[in-house]
Amino acid sequence: MFIHKEGDMLNFRAAGNRCLVDLEGLSYELVGDISIKQIEDCLIELGFKVSSQVVPANVVRIARSMIGRAQYKRGTRFATAKERVFDCSTFTKWVYAQLGAWLPRLAVQQRKVTWINSCALEQARMGDLIFRSGFFNFYDDGPKRGIGHVGIVAGKNTVIHANNKSRGVSEDPTDLFLGSKARFRGVSSVLLPGRQLVTLSWPEGTKEIDSSDCIFFMLQAHLRKKDKHKKSR
Repeated sequence: MFIHKEGDMLNFRAAGNRCLVDLEGLSYELVGDISIKQIEDCLIELGFKVSSQVVPANVVRIARSMIGRAQYKRGTRFATAKERVFDCSTFTKWVYAQLGAWLPRLAVQQRKVTWINSCALEQARMGDLIFRSGFFNFYDDGPKRGIGHVGIVAGKNTVIHANNKSRGVSEDPTDLFLGSKARFRGVSSVLLPGRQLVTLSWPEGTKEIDSSDCIFFMLQAHLRKKDKHKKSR
């Protein structure tokens, strides 16, 4: 899985030169009495740029920025996201990449690696991924549960998704997105409620970081070095 728990720390796989980081989990896991503010200061000392707290509204804002500005092409490669050309799952992959969270290519894989929120539509939260059957379905738990389309829950009753050739990326009522409740395949979360998450970024080519636990070990070493320097004075 690209996200998992190690102790009480959430681990995210980096997307390019960005990575979503669980500051609360870092504070819990690092040895010693260290505050989130001290962690942020250390991250800046290590050359990271630290964003403000990432919340579900950030996901929706990024997704909405492509409405009316992006084209739809079925089966498109993720590389075409730079030209604003998406299919449904490259769109969700691109949106979360802006926040530093890597998602795999296919909708069925995205559901598999994120936290299953609920199989109940009423439990969907802003920023969640929402899945349904589509034109062509993939499955790992039987053909009757095949997944062929994914979008992002934008509010209580709307979904943003890479829709079709004529509409591109659009925001639609959830009922219209689904077509029928029989096509609903669940919702899942990347951002867990109650967590203090930030996006760390760094200059291209200066660091090799593939997940947020790499950053944890960098912090661990940095704090040991600072402590050793303090004791030697």
